[in-house]
Formats: sequence, C-alpha cells, structure tokens
Amino acid sequence: MTSLVFTQGLVLDLNVNGFALPVSSLNVFNSLPILILIPLLDRLVYPLLRKHNVNFTVMKKIGTGFFVATLAMVYAGLSEMYRLHLVEKGDVVAQKVGDVTYTAASLSIFIQVPTYLLVGAAEVFASVAGP
Repeated sequence: MTSLVFTQGLVLDLNVNGFALPVSSLNVFNSLPILILIPLLDRLVYPLLRKHNVNFTVMKKIGTGFFVATLAMVYAGLSEMYRLHLVEKGDVVAQKVGDVTYTAASLSIFIQVPTYLLVGAAEVFASVAGP
C-alpha cells in the first residue's frame, strides 16, 4: 500500500520553500500515530473501556484497524482523483526526481499526510493485539 502512496507522491509538487522534499520523508507521518496511540490506548483508553465493562476484543480491534485502513484508501483515492483533475486542467509543474523529470500536479505533497496518519492508526489497531 505505501508503495502506491509513494508512487503518487512522485507526481505531486515536492517543492517546499525552494527545497525538494524527498517523498520517503513522509513516512514520519506513518510513525507518529503509532508512537502516540499505542501508549494512549494502552494506558488510558483500554483501561477506561474495561472499567466501564466495554469488551473491546482483539477481533474488534482488528476490525477497527481495517475500517481505518479503508478510510485511508478512500482518502488516497479521492486525492488521486483531484490530482488527475489538476493534470487534465494543465495545472502542472515539471519536477526532477533523481535523473527523471516528472510532470507533476501543482498539488502539494502534504495532501498525503492524512493518508499516512490514517495508515499508522490502522496499524495500531490491526497489528497490535492484547487484552
């Protein structure tokens, strides 16, 4: 999945104040929700749910993770539709990545941040199982 988002990033505007942002640097936005949500869920949310007799089983956690991953893909699809719309209008920039020059939409690479955040949150629920 992330390779698809990475490929989409190559045809988005990587320019940030005159600096070409490496596409792979957005992976930090995948790690942030993992680093924040695991301790938050483990120390606060799950104990609070157990205290109120809410049974948030492993299967429910995995289902929540898949639902959040679906939201991430819907968002990525919608942003791709918008990117293509800009390209069709001719709202493009030429940008060089390595030795290859791409015709990229004038849409900022940061349009992908919500996708990375949602995928990170989905990983927390779908991959981390526990009581």
